[in-house]
Amino acid sequence: MTAAAIVFAIAAAVALYEWSSAENNKQRATRNYEAARTTVGGLIDQLATGMRSVEGMPLRTINSTLNSAQTLLDTLEKEGGDDPGLKNIRAWMYFEFAKNYQNSDFLDEALQYARRSLDLRRELARRNTSHTLQWNYAMSLDQVGDFERSPVPERARQHYEEASKIRSDLKDKTQGSDQFACGLSFSFVRLGDMDMVAMNPRDARDRYENALHEMEAVARRKRWRIVPGTRSFPGITTSLARLTSG
Repeated sequence: MTAAAIVFAIAAAVALYEWSSAENNKQRATRNYEAARTTVGGLIDQLATGMRSVEGMPLRTINSTLNSAQTLLDTLEKEGGDDPGLKNIRAWMYFEFAKNYQNSDFLDEALQYARRSLDLRRELARRNTSHTLQWNYAMSLDQVGDFERSPVPERARQHYEEASKIRSDLKDKTQGSDQFACGLSFSFVRLGDMDMVAMNPRDARDRYENALHEMEAVARRKRWRIVPGTRSFPGITTSLARLTSG
């Protein structure tokens, strides 16, 4: 499905909702709103995924597509008001479009939308402590931190530390969930990278070893096949190799 086709489908879904809510009673209008919200969320998902597969997309095309999706969400928000579900869709949309801008080397725009996603997800995480919202918040902290590594390393470290704490808490609350353990492992890698930037190789090594410990525990539980005598986990072993060569 092309970007234009998806935007058209989103518009049709919202238009159908507006007509239905005008013609039917309140209970039915509520059902129509929820259906429209689900449809718009799913179509935006397809839109962002499709755009991410295209390298070097022109800035004008990304902006036009994003503006269309935002307008449609604005239409639903007029009816839904302070709907956390709709805010979650918008936060996810900003998160995905930040990736699209990044893939096309528009880094200023990427950081702008990554921050917008982070602001929304911070608000949602403070209002609701569900594991999904906390996880999403940590993902946005990582995303903004990745953009800020070079220009503002201390701010990036703060984002990574907060994300690490969230994932550690989630892992403890779920008796060692593999998803949260893997996430915590990636947090350790990012913090280890920041230790290297700060010229603290000993701290960096500890972080990378903690990252490996988390992944090895997951590998044992999942019975992943690992070649004997190796510790092969993408990203983590690369970081350890860089530390050793340095």
